[in-house]
Amino acid sequence: MALPASSTGPERQPTPARGAPSAAGDIPSWRERTLYVLLFLMPIAGMSVRHWISGTFLLLTLFSLPELWRRPWHLTRAERTLLAVLATYFAVFVATSLAHGWSELQTHYLGREMRFLAAVPIYLAFRRLPNAGLWLMRGGLIGAVFVFAQAMYDVKVLGLPHARGVYSHTLLGPYAAMLAVFALVSWHIERPGSWWRRLIPVAALLAVLAMFLSASRGALLGLLGMIFAWAALKLRGWRLVAAPIAVIALLVAGYFVVPPFKDRLDIAAKEIVSLARGEGPVQTAGGHFLLQSVSGHVEIWRAALMIIRDHPIVGVGAGGYNGAARRYVEEGRAHPEAVRHGHSHSAYLEAMVSKGAFGLAALLVMLGVPLYVFIRDSLSSAVATLGVVHVVGFSLFSLPDASTIIKGNYIAIWLVYLTAFFAWQMRAACARIS
Repeated sequence: MALPASSTGPERQPTPARGAPSAAGDIPSWRERTLYVLLFLMPIAGMSVRHWISGTFLLLTLFSLPELWRRPWHLTRAERTLLAVLATYFAVFVATSLAHGWSELQTHYLGREMRFLAAVPIYLAFRRLPNAGLWLMRGGLIGAVFVFAQAMYDVKVLGLPHARGVYSHTLLGPYAAMLAVFALVSWHIERPGSWWRRLIPVAALLAVLAMFLSASRGALLGLLGMIFAWAALKLRGWRLVAAPIAVIALLVAGYFVVPPFKDRLDIAAKEIVSLARGEGPVQTAGGHFLLQSVSGHVEIWRAALMIIRDHPIVGVGAGGYNGAARRYVEEGRAHPEAVRHGHSHSAYLEAMVSKGAFGLAALLVMLGVPLYVFIRDSLSSAVATLGVVHVVGFSLFSLPDASTIIKGNYIAIWLVYLTAFFAWQMRAACARIS
């Protein structure tokens, strides 16, 4: 292969020497170091400094653009497929937006959707860097400490009902869950006895506590799915039995020790029981048609399904949910809660609402292609396991939340980790073949 990988394999990546040239031999050392620094810093202040993640993504894009003109790329079929999928996802946005007549609303969403296209040069740069994924992971170990500190500040100093960082608990919670499970997987990657490996238990615990303080139920769903995937792929014998027991014990402890987490679960449980009994949506204490979270989600999903039924092929365009749902509310066919939000609170429903069947297909392919490649290699590679838990977590976070595909920070997190892990795994696979 023309692009050599570390001879140590994916399980033991070497730390790059200061000032050393790229392992690929053709990326200037100053640009290589800059990309490593950006990746290392991205998880550290992402939940505490507004625009930190978006700014990092922009800089990664700018420093990666020269790779579009640097040939040859020597990409495998799996890599070419992934990049084509990302580009197609953006193309579906353009096509469905034009089908509805491009408006100012589509221009508003253009900057976010272009990130999927920008991921192409970012991937090409990561493919030439031997330690991009490693420094992103190590930044996450430090970042877990900062995310926990931010969560404690929100709850204990600011007195907020739950931690939210500079954006929302629906971003801080899932990101903390990701950092926790990534830390667990990195135990199989970092060298025994290294300072980074000693930090892993602390980072994982603090990240889980930050998730509890966020009281994000979507984060809990993603955490359980990611831990299950990690345990199924990497644990055997008594460890495979002990892992779910430890997770259950941790969740029980979090329920009784962390009040925001307990309160949100109690509210959700009461709403689910009420809905199951046919008692209807549960209003907030103030009433006036405002619903509790679960009941509100159900009404939003009902309106989204109406839109999908009436616009199944190309949807109603990006950002079109609110206007389409308002018509159902005015006709008395949907609850007023359905128009209090600008999206359908599920990435899968939102993909169909905004882009129709083409949008849902593009989303499922974007999740399915890398997941297949990662699962294929996961038994022999801890890096591939990182990829599996990342896709599984993102897929589950997307069930109750559309922010994963319509908010710039969420999109940036998805794409940076996806491209870093995929490039890392491809380098390792090519090294084994060669």
